Amino acid sequence: MPLRDQGELDKRLATFKVTAEDVAVLKGMADYARSRLPDLLQELHVEFAGWPEIQAALTKAEVHRARVAHWCRVVSGDMGPGFTESAQTLASLFYDHGVPGYAVAICHSSVMNGILRDLGIDDGSKGRSGWFGRGGPRNAGAIRSALNKGAWFDLELLLEVYAAAEQRSRAAALNNMAEAIEREAGIAVEKVSALTSDMSGTAKAMASTAARTGQNAGEAAEAASQTRHTAETVASAADQLTSSIHQIVRQVSGSTASAQRAVVAGRGARDSIEAMSQQAAQIGKIAEIIADIAARTNLLALNATIEAARAGDAGKGFAVVAGEVKQLATQTAQSTADITRQIAAVRQATQLAADEVSQVVGLIGEIDTTTSAVAAAVEAQGSATAAIARSVGETASAASRMSQRTDDVRA
Repeated sequence: MPLRDQGELDKRLATFKVTAEDVAVLKGMADYARSRLPDLLQELHVEFAGWPEIQAALTKAEVHRARVAHWCRVVSGDMGPGFTESAQTLASLFYDHGVPGYAVAICHSSVMNGILRDLGIDDGSKGRSGWFGRGGPRNAGAIRSALNKGAWFDLELLLEVYAAAEQRSRAAALNNMAEAIEREAGIAVEKVSALTSDMSGTAKAMASTAARTGQNAGEAAEAASQTRHTAETVASAADQLTSSIHQIVRQVSGSTASAQRAVVAGRGARDSIEAMSQQAAQIGKIAEIIADIAARTNLLALNATIEAARAGDAGKGFAVVAGEVKQLATQTAQSTADITRQIAAVRQATQLAADEVSQVVGLIGEIDTTTSAVAAAVEAQGSATAAIARSVGETASAASRMSQRTDDVRA
């Protein structure tokens, strides 16, 4: 655990065999630490090329300053008050800049070996010039021993402080995660609550809509049923109307045929009346001839009477005959006049009859034309009514299907 007082520090120093003599030897290195370590630590950066995660952190100015300050304490034996805080500062900077735990040990070992080489007191420095010259210090062994003890003590403290920093970071991360989870959970709960409320409102709206839909479906089903019944009634009426129209067409067609026959008969009657008129005219001419003969006969009878009177008694018999002939001639003339008057009346009547028959024929012809047009119109209306009947039948079928579907919706 991190050191809290000098008593714990002394216990750790004793554990790593750091004696008062070792501290005294290290204090004698204070000038070296102040003058040489800042440059030496900078020069040692190249040794970490194989560990980019270490080198990247060491090049940071704040990390470099903390390393120099802390290593000056270690090398100069300044392990009293403030040493623990210095270790905590360096370990926290390592952790914050992404230097892993194993890299702390690597970095510590590399620096310690570099200091020993720089002092000329490492195992391979015999005959080589160092900080103290070619021969080295008289107490080189004591310096090397004190530096090794101090370095091990410092490494243990750095790793302990690094672990504490890592634990604090993890605890903070867990706390942040817990807060984030709690915050997100709260937001999610609020959203779920809002969504639940919205869903409840939506469900109520859907229920209301479903109720209205059911009601509307019922009304639609009822309307569809009424429409179906109405359409069926209309279809039945249309069928009856179509049948009636067909019957009317047949009757109109029969009337047209009868009118055409009447036209033919009227024309025949008119021709017969005209023939009668012509025959009456011929009879009139004959009557005129008879009248002329009667007039002449009457004139001859008159002449015969005159001649009989001249003959005296011998002509009496002839006079009687002549008188009879004259009387017959007169009667013939009168009869002929009567016949002529009758023939004139007959001709006048036949002419009137012919004119009236002609008018009747004309009217029947117009009736024939009209009935033909009516027949065509009724036939067209029959086709239209049949189409309407088919459409109404389809409407009835559609209304029936609609009624069935609305019943399904209501179910």
